[in-house]
Amino acid sequence: MFLKQLREAEAELEEERKQRAAAGNAKKKLEGDLKNMEGQVEMAQKIKEDSVRQMRKLQAHLKEYQREVEEAQMSKEDMANHMKENDKKLKNLEADLLQMQEDLAASERARKQLEGERDELQDEINNSANNK
Repeated sequence: MFLKQLREAEAELEEERKQRAAAGNAKKKLEGDLKNMEGQVEMAQKIKEDSVRQMRKLQAHLKEYQREVEEAQMSKEDMANHMKENDKKLKNLEADLLQMQEDLAASERARKQLEGERDELQDEINNSANNK
């Protein structure tokens, strides 16, 4: 009976040793898996930090491009306003030129009429001097 109990105790002890060995192996595997995962987390963190830096650079470039677009838009609007002002000035100058041409034509007609009247008066003076 003691022998049977001794054998059962030895069997239990052997089973416990096997379980401890299996638990130790499982612990080592889990520790290895944990270390591997920590490496992966560290790598992911570095990738995230690089991505954040790159995103910030891109945001800065985007902001600069937006500023340049706004400046170009304002410049375009300024040019359009100057063009409108110049068109108005041109139309006013064209109207002034047309008025001056009309005034010149009227002056030319008046000059010709006055020259005609002068010539008639001169002829009358000459005729009256010749008739005396």
